[in-house]
Amino acid sequence: MVSNRSVLAVFYLLVALTPVSADRENSDNNACPLWLAPSYITEQNANLPKFGLFAGRNYEQNSTLPLSELAIPLIDFFEDFNREKPFGSEIIETLENHVWTQEKIGSLWEGHFSSHSIVPGIGILANFHATYSNADFLKASVLLRDSGDEFPEAGKASLLRGAVTPYFNATLRATQNIPAGMEIFADFGGAWDGNFTENIYQDKIQRYDYHLADELINKLVELYEKYPDLSLDMKEDMMDFLLQKVLTSVAGPNAKTINSLIPANPRKLKKVQESGGTFIYRYQDMIRSEEWLETNGFCLDAIRRGKSEIPNAGRGAFANRNIAEGETITITPLLHIVDKNILTMFPVEDIDDKTFDESNGPIGKQLLLNYAFGHPESNMVLVPTGPQVTLINNGGQKGSNAQLEWANNDDTISNPVEYLSYTVDEMTEVQDTVLVMKVVAKQDIMEGEEITINYGSSWQRAWDAYEEDWKKTREGKSHPLKAEDLRKIYKGKALETEETIEEYPYPEDVMSACFLHTRDLPDGTQMTHQEFGTEMNQFESPTRYEDYDTTSLYFVQVLDRREAPGFFYNYTVRANLGSEENEFADVHDVPHAACTFFDKEYTSDIHLEGAFRHPIGMPDFMVPLSWRNIVR
Repeated sequence: MVSNRSVLAVFYLLVALTPVSADRENSDNNACPLWLAPSYITEQNANLPKFGLFAGRNYEQNSTLPLSELAIPLIDFFEDFNREKPFGSEIIETLENHVWTQEKIGSLWEGHFSSHSIVPGIGILANFHATYSNADFLKASVLLRDSGDEFPEAGKASLLRGAVTPYFNATLRATQNIPAGMEIFADFGGAWDGNFTENIYQDKIQRYDYHLADELINKLVELYEKYPDLSLDMKEDMMDFLLQKVLTSVAGPNAKTINSLIPANPRKLKKVQESGGTFIYRYQDMIRSEEWLETNGFCLDAIRRGKSEIPNAGRGAFANRNIAEGETITITPLLHIVDKNILTMFPVEDIDDKTFDESNGPIGKQLLLNYAFGHPESNMVLVPTGPQVTLINNGGQKGSNAQLEWANNDDTISNPVEYLSYTVDEMTEVQDTVLVMKVVAKQDIMEGEEITINYGSSWQRAWDAYEEDWKKTREGKSHPLKAEDLRKIYKGKALETEETIEEYPYPEDVMSACFLHTRDLPDGTQMTHQEFGTEMNQFESPTRYEDYDTTSLYFVQVLDRREAPGFFYNYTVRANLGSEENEFADVHDVPHAACTFFDKEYTSDIHLEGAFRHPIGMPDFMVPLSWRNIVR
């Protein structure tokens, strides 16, 4: 059978139209941006995710969705070493269903084996659907993140180094029109498609059938709009020819399925397009009304991110509007990890066998611990999955303007109280995200004011001890330059070449890399390097923000540079572009924007010895006796 790409190629050749831009502004910018509510697919199967995100506005294809997030790598975590620990298998199975791959985040070189990341909010609450997706991870949002002045100054020690994740701005992009009220379903990739073979709708139509039908409808609508004087008969004849003749010849048996999704009446094509595509047109009951969302969901409009006003806090959560005393600022479901000791890290003993050495003690703890909630008397920690919650900083007992509480029956989303009587061992058997917490304003909070909670006395003692030690050993001292530092330094500075690298060398633990898609040089030009014999290529892409992807990322040696209007500098780089170990090639005219830096394995600030690690404290009244399994 010919692939769906072949179908599109033939159809585009016949229609030969330029796609319509999707950059128009939303007309409903005052509406709630996103809602947290019970997922539609939970109604179909109680074993599937309990909560989801719903569009509160219309989002056009290729627009970015709001509430970008942090990404928190779990480094060399999903290995047998941890699975064999008490409750390890259950914990890993739960977390595996909630991580984004290291390729999406750009954290490939944090560890030896894997560095997949927890992305709260949009990364966890945007659910998987076997037949349909309307959003995808915008990889460039993290890969090309722009570290602002909330991060430590390059080359200087800071309390923040190693204590916060350097991966942020994780963003979803609409892959098709998303109408207000529609749940956000993310494209999790082919691996997930293979793992979830059961279609909860018993729908024999596959995702790519809907996608192809949408592409065909879009092109037909463009054609009709380009030639508005076409009669209805002419439009029907064109549809009949394209769908019955051309589509059948290239799609074979699949043509009948695809054709069934496209209305026979040309007048209905625009309606399908405006509804959000053939899937939504077929399942219009999936679109929730505003009344339903207000009754069953929670509007996520109260928090925006910004630079914290608290010293050494980095990013913070700020009121996006005025918030009244007693008002719920946000609600967050919680992932429970029944034994926080599984987040303890040990050095790798054998890379080939994937074994770890416990004989000399741990080398640290996973950074996720800093973003989890816990209690000194319990081994269980809770990871917030609600958008922007991880941005809320510590205001202390007297300075905080918000507090944590369990969501209750007065809230549109409540916490099931029965789990508060479970023991930690019993919580091991609960694989779903069932616990729900809220952040409530203790006083009136004005728009633009930073939102803070009390992290608790245990956290405060740990931070004070960490700060005291830091002042004795690191304050005022230089700090080895890391990839994050070099990204800031070289944002407005030309990369070093063979001629300058000896005078201005990069740190040994930092690798220079470029995003490279290449093409052959024009005929008549030199194709191989005379001295080294390397093949010579021309840089072709990426040139657009959305095209940046780790699949095109290569470590490079910068050979030379020249000034280039619009690009700052262009470079000639040498990279191993082939499948073999030493298939090096030279690439010409690589723009400055296509190059960046990465830390080598176990050398980023995340691995800094003595970096702060401690869960955020939960108030005593929120932690039941049944969870308190640590004898003090």
